[in-house]
Amino acid sequence: MHCIVHRHTVGDAWGSLIRRPAELHGMSHVAQQCGLSSESMRRQLNGTRPLYFDSVLGVMRALRIQLRVEASA
Repeated sequence: MHCIVHRHTVGDAWGSLIRRPAELHGMSHVAQQCGLSSESMRRQLNGTRPLYFDSVLGVMRALRIQLRVEASA
């Protein structure tokens, strides 16, 4: 299933959650997967620039992390 993700900002919690794994994996590789410079990616993840959900998904894709969403009962 594919969906279209619009450029909506997400909270700082997402950046905090994925920043360290992105740094360990290599910020330049992760940024390249998102179509951003390393510095732009770092700024988004540390909260000095808005973090967009499509960037979060790009980081997760680069790190081979899956996002799973389930409906609550």
